[in-house]
Amino acid sequence: MKILHTADWHLGKVFEQSQINFSLINEQKRILEKITKISDDEKIDIVVIAGDIFDSYNPPNEARALFHETILELSKHGERPVIVISGNHDSPEGLASIKPFTEKFGIFIHHLPREEKKTVRFSFTSFSAEQQGNWLHIELKSGESVNFYLLPFVSETRLNEAFHGDHLFDKTLSYNDKIQSLISSPPPFSGDHSILVSHIFVDRGLPGGSEKTLILGSSYTFETSRIPDSYSLVLLGHLHRAQQIEHRIFYSGSIFPMNVREIENSPSKYVSVFDMHPEGFDMDLIEILPENYVDLKKFETLEKALEHPIPEGLIFIEIEKPLTDQITFSEVVKKFKGKLLGITFGNPEELEDEYYTRIDPSKLSDRELFVEFYRKQTGTEPKEELIRIFLEIMNEVRNEAG
Repeated sequence: MKILHTADWHLGKVFEQSQINFSLINEQKRILEKITKISDDEKIDIVVIAGDIFDSYNPPNEARALFHETILELSKHGERPVIVISGNHDSPEGLASIKPFTEKFGIFIHHLPREEKKTVRFSFTSFSAEQQGNWLHIELKSGESVNFYLLPFVSETRLNEAFHGDHLFDKTLSYNDKIQSLISSPPPFSGDHSILVSHIFVDRGLPGGSEKTLILGSSYTFETSRIPDSYSLVLLGHLHRAQQIEHRIFYSGSIFPMNVREIENSPSKYVSVFDMHPEGFDMDLIEILPENYVDLKKFETLEKALEHPIPEGLIFIEIEKPLTDQITFSEVVKKFKGKLLGITFGNPEELEDEYYTRIDPSKLSDRELFVEFYRKQTGTEPKEELIRIFLEIMNEVRNEAG
C-alpha cells in the first residue's frame, strides 16, 4: 500500500513582501498537476492532504476551483481515496460544505476535533471505507487495510467546545492533555496499520518562515512523547519545511515558499511517499519544486538588477539602496514581468546621507508623515487611494476623541 502525503497548499496566496501582489495561483496549479502525475506514476493507493488547503477563510473563486478540480483528479473520480483535513488557515465549515459531493468520489474531508460516533460506510470499485467519529478505515481491493485518525487544526476554543458536556471535560486539562485524550481513543476497526493525520505544531519541529507565529508558541506545541505507540505513522501539516521529527513523524512541508525566509530556509519542495508493509514502511521524498527554481538575488542598485538575465524560474530581488528612481524601478518590473516574485529596498535610515535626509516629524502634516512612514517600511511610494483612506481614518479618530 502506497500513501502520498502533502500539505500546506495555501491556494490563493499572494507572495509575502512582494510589493507587486504576485499571486501564486499559476505556480500552485502547475505544482498540483505535478502531484497528480506523481500519484498516477507511483501508483499511489491513498492521498493524504494534511491541512491549510487555502490561505484564508474566504479564498478567491479561482483557488476554490483549483482545489475542487485537483482533488477530483487525485481521486481519479472515485478510484482512489483522498483524505483532507482542515488547517489553521482554512474555514472548517467552508471545507465541510462540499462533503456531500466529495464523498461520492471517495474524497473524505474532516474538519471537527470530535465527530459524531455514528458509523458511515462507503463502497467503491477499488476500495471500501468506513467512518466512525474521527476514525476512517480504508480497505483496498487487494485486502490491505489502514485506520486513519483524523485531527484537523483545533484552537483552545474549539477544543473546549469539543469536550463541553463530556465527562472527560476538565478546565484544568492542558492543550496537550486534551489532544492526547482525543488521539488515544482506540480504533473501532481492525486494520494492518494505524496512522495519525493532523495539522499541528509538535516539539522539535522547525518552522519554514511564514507560519502564523501565534500558533507556534508554547501553548500550541504538542509533545511528541504523548503520541501513542499504536500509530505506525504520523503525517502532519502546518510547518512549511519538509522534515522528519523522529522515525515515524513527518511534515511534508508546503508546496511553494511563501516568503523570502522560506526561499532561504526551504527552497526545495517535496511530497512524501510511504510504502506500507507488515514490518513498517519505506519512505521516499519526491521533489515537486527544485532548489534553483526560485532565485533570491541581491544587488546594490536597480541598475545592477537590470543587467541580470531573465531567469528560467522566478526571482526575488533585494536592492541594498533605498528607492530613489521610479523610472528604473518600472523598467526592472517590466523586464522581469511574470518572473518577479517581489522586490525590496534598503532602509533609508541605515544608508548613506546622499540617499536619506533625517526629517523632523513635528513639522510634517498627517499626509507627509504617512508617506515617510510608508517609504521607510516598504521602500516604495504609497498609492493615492491608500493615503486618502489613512487620512479619513485619522479624521474619524480625532473626531471621536474630541
